[in-house]
Amino acid sequence: MDWLLLAEFSIVGLLSPGRGTITYDGTDLGRVPTHGRNALGIGYMPEDRRLIPELATGALLNRAE
Repeated sequence: MDWLLLAEFSIVGLLSPGRGTITYDGTDLGRVPTHGRNALGIGYMPEDRRLIPELATGALLNRAE
């Protein structure tokens, strides 16, 4: 894995940072469970067109708002 993917996975809570902390708006994300990060506006949607194949990218983004 490259460092950017590791950073993304750490931000959304799929991995714990190996060292240091990740803060968002003054909140230490290491103390926020993965399922609690959505209240902060943090989420992860894998880039896989098979997840919801009937929707175009624009429609998916509009649903996220």
